Amino acid sequence: NGQIAIFPESTYMWMGIVAPTGPWGLKNRDQLIGWAPMPGGGAPGDPPRVSISGGGGWIINRGSQHPDLAWAVMQQLASVPSADLNQTLNPCIPVRSDLLKEPVFQSDPEIQREVTEALPYTTFRPALPVYPRISELVQQMVERCIQGQSIDQDLAQYRHDVTLRVGPEHVAP
Repeated sequence: NGQIAIFPESTYMWMGIVAPTGPWGLKNRDQLIGWAPMPGGGAPGDPPRVSISGGGGWIINRGSQHPDLAWAVMQQLASVPSADLNQTLNPCIPVRSDLLKEPVFQSDPEIQREVTEALPYTTFRPALPVYPRISELVQQMVERCIQGQSIDQDLAQYRHDVTLRVGPEHVAP
């Protein structure tokens, strides 16, 4: 019927792509799209929800001939005005929790609430060269699950695929 029941995505989609002024410009986005947190595992001690964030980082090369200048650039990039500008140009979860109080983020109460509730449960993707390959497998696993494959089959396929990509020595028993 032209409706999507589950569209697992990120805040980037909400804040950028489908925002009323975004490339797909859904003027009635807030009426069409709702939020549902990804549930935790349900076992005793598991968090009630899960979230994973990507992100970037700045690194000073140990061989830099001007590490003090590089540090000054990094400080400027991490400043509130720079973060606000980045948020305006590239909407995403801010890299610092204090930025949630900035006007550019406060302008969308829905995303403000969702991000504030998700952050305590957010883990971060490891900055390892293999991670994009694992991220792709996670996306495939979620897609299979949403399409109705049994969880046990889905997890077995994921484990098999991860083992092929990273080697058995890097997969927990």
